[in-house]
Amino acid sequence: MVQTLTIDWQGASGTPYTYEIVPIGSTLPAAAGNYVVCRRNDNGSYSAIYAGETGDLSERLDDHHKADCFKRYGATHVSYHANYVGVDARHAEEQDIIGGYNPPCNR
Repeated sequence: MVQTLTIDWQGASGTPYTYEIVPIGSTLPAAAGNYVVCRRNDNGSYSAIYAGETGDLSERLDDHHKADCFKRYGATHVSYHANYVGVDARHAEEQDIIGGYNPPCNR
């Protein structure tokens, strides 16, 4: 049985969001969802670099318009979860996480 690694990102509202986390370059599911590009720190924690939402996780990071920023900030992983509630809910979650972490590539 494969263990799925997860991370909880807490939004500015205090709401925790559980995401699966994989190394950058991993294949993501063809599903609508939210994602956080992040860097694994030396102590094993993760720092948010960019938070986003998309109609298709499997295509969103291909040639991402912030790819240079991800590299500049040392992105190592992407965390994600499917979110089929709709674009408004995905956008609200994205903004909540941005408000909680102020990721440098969202500025």
